[in-house]
Amino acid sequence: MVWYFVFASLAAGIVEEVIFRGYLVVSNRGRTWLVGSCLGFSLLFALIHGHLWSTEDGFALTCTTKAVFTTSILFVNSLWFYALRFGRWNPNRSIFPCMIAHATSNLGVFVVKLAQGYVVF
Repeated sequence: MVWYFVFASLAAGIVEEVIFRGYLVVSNRGRTWLVGSCLGFSLLFALIHGHLWSTEDGFALTCTTKAVFTTSILFVNSLWFYALRFGRWNPNRSIFPCMIAHATSNLGVFVVKLAQGYVVF
């Protein structure tokens, strides 16, 4: 089951990159639209990960320090992934560096959870 989670986590990163950095970005209407869409979709990216709410007993906001911190990290990561896609160092605007960065980020989270003892084989 652990290996399934690792695979699913890496695959989700690829799918999220295709959706957010590939499809959900306004890249052909000028720099203002590009930056605005990167900010807006980064916020959406962070919010859909669901750290700010709970659905165990209905819908409830969980604006704890941990939830806000984790959502903020996801927002910053998303901006970093957009920078990898649209930065000057990527003249072809390839999405591949974003996929590698996202997979590395997800793998890093897994390694941290493993080191903390949350992963049981």
